[in-house]
Amino acid sequence: MNVGSWRTRLRGPPASRSAHWGSAAFLGVLHVTDVSKRAFGLEVAHVGLDLRPKNIGARLKRVADPRLIAGQGSFTADRIVPGALHVAFRRSDQAHALISSISTSAAHEAPGVFAIYTAQDLHDLVEPVRASSRMTNYHATALYPLARDKVRYVGEPVVAVLAENRYLAEDVLDRIEIAYEPLGTVIDPEMAVREDAPLLYEEAGTNVLATRMFARGDVGAEMAAAPVRVGGRFRFHRKTPVAIENRACLAEYDRGRRSLTLTMSTQIPGIIRDLLADLLKAPGHSVRVVAPDVGGGFGGKASLYQEEIVVSVLARRLGRAVCWTGDRLEDLASTSQGFDEIVDAELALDNDGRILALAAEVIGDIGAHSIYPWTAALEPVQVVSFMPGPYRVPTYRGHTRAVATCKAPTGPYRGVGRPISTFVMERLIDMAARRLAIDPAEFRLRNLIRAEEFPYKVASGIVWDRSGFVESVTSACAAIGYATLREEQAKARAEGRLVGIGIATYAELTGIGSRISAAPGMPINTGTESATIRLDSSGAVTGNFGIASHGQGLETTLAQVIADELGARIEDIRILQGDSAVVAHSTGTYASRSAVLAGGAAHAGLAAAQGKGDPSGGTSPRGTCRGHRSCGRNGFRRRHRPFPDIPRDREGRLFRTGPHAEGRAGRAGGDQGLRPAFRHDDLGDAHRGAGDRSGDL
Repeated sequence: MNVGSWRTRLRGPPASRSAHWGSAAFLGVLHVTDVSKRAFGLEVAHVGLDLRPKNIGARLKRVADPRLIAGQGSFTADRIVPGALHVAFRRSDQAHALISSISTSAAHEAPGVFAIYTAQDLHDLVEPVRASSRMTNYHATALYPLARDKVRYVGEPVVAVLAENRYLAEDVLDRIEIAYEPLGTVIDPEMAVREDAPLLYEEAGTNVLATRMFARGDVGAEMAAAPVRVGGRFRFHRKTPVAIENRACLAEYDRGRRSLTLTMSTQIPGIIRDLLADLLKAPGHSVRVVAPDVGGGFGGKASLYQEEIVVSVLARRLGRAVCWTGDRLEDLASTSQGFDEIVDAELALDNDGRILALAAEVIGDIGAHSIYPWTAALEPVQVVSFMPGPYRVPTYRGHTRAVATCKAPTGPYRGVGRPISTFVMERLIDMAARRLAIDPAEFRLRNLIRAEEFPYKVASGIVWDRSGFVESVTSACAAIGYATLREEQAKARAEGRLVGIGIATYAELTGIGSRISAAPGMPINTGTESATIRLDSSGAVTGNFGIASHGQGLETTLAQVIADELGARIEDIRILQGDSAVVAHSTGTYASRSAVLAGGAAHAGLAAAQGKGDPSGGTSPRGTCRGHRSCGRNGFRRRHRPFPDIPRDREGRLFRTGPHAEGRAGRAGGDQGLRPAFRHDDLGDAHRGAGDRSGDL
């Protein structure tokens, strides 16, 4: 749903909740149902909304493909700056140890070496980073550019060598002598929570960096009285995102303008820009973060890393460009990982197969530190938040602990919590169905939240406004011929052949709105997005966005939005994204948010500029617009016909005031007199948010 139905959300009615969500049911086949056809614009004539499907839902050639297929993409390592210094890192080969001494004298004598830095050398240049959170029982950890005093995992950077090229820098790493005093290691998260376990952070007094409990009702009493109980232990081992492009960064400092430009392979240029401005104590306009073409991310490039701080600080210090491109081994060892969880869960039911209670105890192995900006709570808390899924669970207790161990830190990766919670819940459902001899599809239909029960608030506080949980299962069963398949399965098994039919249904949270942050208690508002649309005198359209595409094809998606709003051609639209300088504020691309929020911001701004709001520039239910005198209607007509979807009287006003529109999706923030702002929650209806602060976390 989160790919095809976003346009309906943009046009949908106002809603009071803050999360976009969808539901899905899988039965081993892919089938396009009537619902999904409508979601993808294939049968919008029956919808009755003025969607004007021209590009959305149509089969188009992706805008970025010609340059990428021809090898003409521009990635971070493709940018060559004369005189740039190259960095290589000497990394820890110890899982947990004190740093007794570091000797770099032999390395300094090597030819081509410009400088060598340790944590002590950077002490006065930059402060440590802490991923803060408003959660109770949370311990933030200090992240230094280089390991200071001790190392906590194999692969942690300890020494930075700057040389004329990467080869010279790599060659001298073995000349650096580091003396370690080994400490006790904690690899097993269950051992790490014990009181006698070695501590990674003595100041915290514990390896448990975050805890959270969600509870509703008396789980113990329900479990004791339940006639049927099923449960088990579920172990999920960590995985490493392996993008085709390794992490890379290049920092350039302009002494004359006192400005820093960091080009890097990242999903979150806006968040990195804001942090660097704070670290360097510089105004935001003097720090620019650019994510050019990015070769995949999968969440692994959605966090801050020590290497990025090092190149930025040293570029400003030295007044020279400083770059680093990780090799595959470095990427595997030091890029954030995911899905390292232990879940003990139990489900209580009555004899008719209806859920009475659910209990889950979760230990999340978050590795060596709390990652910025998402914190250690990101994955473990979302596991228990989503554990009930799309089911009616009247009584629930979910308790989770985020535990530090001597491993690479974990961070966002492919679904963040939902794959684990879905697997656990669906496995319990299948176990219960088998115990009670109830067909798995029928068992789910008895327990899924039904249409008349929406809005439905689960015990963790998530509110499902509306969905087709039941309809997704019934539609999938009808599409696959479920009853017939069961007959064929019985026949095959009678013949000695094993044939399985798997069912899974889940609720997906995407395009997270402005009332909650993507990570629990995180102070950064991830529910807003900005867009600036400009038309020049030739009639060409430029859309500026703060998102950062890394393989999703967002240049095409956002061009489709603008084209359908203006009635323009795709080839006349240019999308600028992945650059913190082109918009005032943004966070980036993650959590299936970019089409919803960035597309919503473009839609809102263009709706206002076309006169759907107040064409004089005042406020309206749809938003505000601001004009700049830059061209007239005749200039536009030199190359193109008029926009067919703008009424003639409004088109004249649009181009007399100037072809400029801005919109922001998400909760409004800042001075509304400086720029228009739009709130874009739930189903995507954009409306003015000036002065509206209700619900901010």
